[in-house]
Amino acid sequence: VNPQGLTKLRVWLAEFNVPAILPLGRWFFPPLPRRDVGLYMVVGTPLRLPQIAEPSAAQLDEHHARYIDALRALFDRNKANFGLADAQLEIM
Repeated sequence: VNPQGLTKLRVWLAEFNVPAILPLGRWFFPPLPRRDVGLYMVVGTPLRLPQIAEPSAAQLDEHHARYIDALRALFDRNKANFGLADAQLEIM
């Protein structure tokens, strides 16, 4: 969950290495998923990336873009199987 308007607070907390999460789920243990919500998992082809001791910013950007492209492709290939044919993956 990413309530709008709390982004500045999340970024500020991140500066202190404090995760700003809001787990939602069962009342007695929020990290457990709710029973009325489907939980699906798909696994894609492994993304082979080189091991670089000290990567440059350009290399990080390149491999991050490859990861995001693979993630989007995995989502687009599988979204209709779960009744989400019109859904768009939003990566922040």
